[in-house]
Amino acid sequence: MARREHAPADHQGPEERRAIPGGGVPGRRAKDPSWYLNLTDDPEVELQVGADRFPARARTATAEEKPGLWRIMISIWPDYDRYQARCERDIPVVILEPLASG
Repeated sequence: MARREHAPADHQGPEERRAIPGGGVPGRRAKDPSWYLNLTDDPEVELQVGADRFPARARTATAEEKPGLWRIMISIWPDYDRYQARCERDIPVVILEPLASG
């Protein structure tokens, strides 16, 4: 049975997809957090937005996608930039794309 994890996240982007930062404890981890590594190993997730639940697939934003998504995220929560400055790694951005149901 798949392990279920709950992780609240900010979400930005068009209704057809969501983007979240793949952070962790700011400035304290040289490696990506386990929840991000789990998504890279098994990208099929159940996403809940409000009362709606639906299947989605997670993927890391490409180098071309990340800057625009990062700007949106820091416009909502500027601390992401401070976290990145204190971190030894590049914080990835995860894109969650709904899967067709049925």
